[in-house]
Amino acid sequence: MLLLAFSLISCPIILISQTNENDFIKLADGTIWKRGEFQGVLTLSNEDKIDLKSLNDSLKVSLIKEFQFNADASKDLFLQLPVRNNSSNPDAAFYTISAYFDHDPMFPDQVLDYNCGDLSYDLSDGYNHAGTDFFSWPFPWEKMYNDEIQVIAAAPGIIIFKQDGFFDQNCDLNNSDWNGCGILHDDGSTTWYIHMKKNSITPKDVGQPVASGEYLGVVGSSGTSVSPHLHFEILNSDNKYIDPFEGSCNATINHSMWLDQLPYKEKAIVKLTTNSKLPVLDDCPEPEITYESDQFVPNDTIIFMIYLKNISENDLLELSLHRPDHTTYATWSWTSPWPFYAASWLYFYAVLKNDDFGEWNFEVKYNDINYHQAFQYKETQNIYENTDPVIKIGPNPASSELTISSNLIIKEIQILDYSGIEKLKLSEKTHPNSMVFINTSSMENGLYFIKIYTENLVFTRKVLIRKESR
Repeated sequence: MLLLAFSLISCPIILISQTNENDFIKLADGTIWKRGEFQGVLTLSNEDKIDLKSLNDSLKVSLIKEFQFNADASKDLFLQLPVRNNSSNPDAAFYTISAYFDHDPMFPDQVLDYNCGDLSYDLSDGYNHAGTDFFSWPFPWEKMYNDEIQVIAAAPGIIIFKQDGFFDQNCDLNNSDWNGCGILHDDGSTTWYIHMKKNSITPKDVGQPVASGEYLGVVGSSGTSVSPHLHFEILNSDNKYIDPFEGSCNATINHSMWLDQLPYKEKAIVKLTTNSKLPVLDDCPEPEITYESDQFVPNDTIIFMIYLKNISENDLLELSLHRPDHTTYATWSWTSPWPFYAASWLYFYAVLKNDDFGEWNFEVKYNDINYHQAFQYKETQNIYENTDPVIKIGPNPASSELTISSNLIIKEIQILDYSGIEKLKLSEKTHPNSMVFINTSSMENGLYFIKIYTENLVFTRKVLIRKESR
């Protein structure tokens, strides 16, 4: 019997939970699946109440005077996507837009995006969202700690402002300082890139040129932010906020400013995986544990994870599972009963009990695009039994020595200080359940990140080094 269940989750602010206990469906091939618990959250993310107008104006005057910059407002500015995937294993997509520019000047809870929808926000104090939020998805904290999502220049120009060194793991609306930069363009407009990771900002100085697509930093969560994302904002040559998306409800421009404008609420599967367990979303800002695996044996529970962007009510997913000989083992479909979510995940699970060993394929069709994920189904004696990853670090706080152990094979250990500078690196491969001893007597007091690389997973933990007082 193949048992399938689902859960759908979206990004931070308000938690919703709903269960349909009696919704069972039996397919013609005998497959039974149950609609499980849904958990989701609204997609709004509060931003810094950033008023860049006065700062932008004074910086432009200074820069134009010092570097003889001549703006030509008659020129058209065309933009490329300001984020890119730097991962060695890129996902089908790597972000979603959680909020557009708000074109309704009224507040609160009166929003209007460029397409006359409501994917934006305002605040009760009169702030209307004046930019576009590119939210890292899935696993935004893991992506941030691994420098996976880079911020790049949307168009060529000159750096007009930059600031760095501020805390980058904010999870609340604390009005703290952000890391980011501003770029002045030939037409006199300025693009702003905000909330970046600490110490990731380009080493170039104010006044230096950048090319379109040039590295500016890493997506982070500095400033007033609840999760890693890029807040992208534009002021034109008249120092007015503008929205680069062409649409019926955007009166700030007369044509799209994008070289290739993204579809509104673009639907896609961001990532497809097979898992040994459901992912663990620890308390912000702890890195997520993904539990991805492509190796299974009889009686293992195989979890099929589907990470989506912009799921909407009545969206249809057509799913199938194929044996090594390419015959179909099971097919089923799922129609979303839920309203729009900018970022979400859905899962089904199966327990295989046959002897069709080899490479299986999980396939999902969504929005007329087919997505595939292969996995190995092997006899029990051919692979290690799936076990829960265990990482033990102690003592914490540590003084002169730190001990790290795991039931997994550790390939590499890296210790970084709180600013992200590497302090120690060990590349000796260990056996499962062995211990690694690290001398910390020469390290200064403070909080450090330990990155532990196993054969399939990367774990990030925090440890405090505190020397004993004499």
